[in-house]
Amino acid sequence: MRVRTPFDYVIGHGNKIIFLDLKSTANKTFTKSMCTDHQVLSLTKLSLHQDAGYLVYYSESALLVYYKVAQLRELQFRESLAITDGLVLGKIFEAKLGDMFI
Repeated sequence: MRVRTPFDYVIGHGNKIIFLDLKSTANKTFTKSMCTDHQVLSLTKLSLHQDAGYLVYYSESALLVYYKVAQLRELQFRESLAITDGLVLGKIFEAKLGDMFI
């Protein structure tokens, strides 16, 4: 039986945590249609207490990009986020995940 989860991970560094859902795309942008409404809603509620968002892997460039849930919430039908709209953490095996906590 398939169960919908509100997000994938909670990660921490120092005295901060971030609620994350992980996504991947072969596209050059992250579109509204790639967002999961119930996850964005759950992350929005959690963001009242701590940071929350999507960590997106762009397979074509091998980049990891973090988008805060506020950016995801503001996306409208047929809109998308560019790589540079988020926090670019770097290539997948060299990414500076700690930058999400700054």
